[in-house]
Amino acid sequence: MIGDGAKGFSKAVKRLFPGTRFQRCWVHKMRNVIQKVSKRDCEEVLENLRLIYNANSNEDAKKYLKILLRIIKWNILKQFNHC
Repeated sequence: MIGDGAKGFSKAVKRLFPGTRFQRCWVHKMRNVIQKVSKRDCEEVLENLRLIYNANSNEDAKKYLKILLRIIKWNILKQFNHC
């Protein structure tokens, strides 16, 4: 089952259909991440999220995730340097 992350929805699905696997919708996941990123970093982060989403394997997705995390950490550090 794929959903937007609403707690009530996932609880209801699990109660009605025990054993059902639940996955967060990528569109909603990407929107939530972008809300936390500065406007100037938005495109770079989106590009890397798309690489993760379109990865050919779990290994590739993990590699892209590590790159994305480095980008996010670097951008956070840059913001602190401007204080």
